[in-house]
Amino acid sequence: MTFQSTTYRANGQTIHAMVGGWTDAPVMLMLHGFPEYWAGWASVASQMTETHRVVMPDQRGYNLSSKPQAVDAYAVKLLVADMLDLVQQISPDRPVVLCGHDWGASVAYAFAIHHPERVSRLVVANGVHPMCFQKALLNDE
Repeated sequence: MTFQSTTYRANGQTIHAMVGGWTDAPVMLMLHGFPEYWAGWASVASQMTETHRVVMPDQRGYNLSSKPQAVDAYAVKLLVADMLDLVQQISPDRPVVLCGHDWGASVAYAFAIHHPERVSRLVVANGVHPMCFQKALLNDE
């Protein structure tokens, strides 16, 4: 199945995404890492379109999405708010399978912690759990 380029307005930002799969299938939202963009998930995503509606956004600051100038515009709570608004548009009635890689894993963890009702499954690739990360920072490990 092919993917279509789509643009959403989410949390005041323009969020570009590639979307594929059946429109009535459960949504799988795939968040890329740093310094990637949606294509970091392309080979995996193509395998998922038989069972899911796959949405691969360019997160804020990447590729074709909005790129605010202020450093504080990239706080995790704002990145999560972008994805929450996007999820409310693409899957208003059911939770999504949320996948995160690298930096996208950090956003995915924060999203799942703050909005567990919007996530049916959480898939993390190459991302440390936030509690382990905090412990390592505090203990200088």
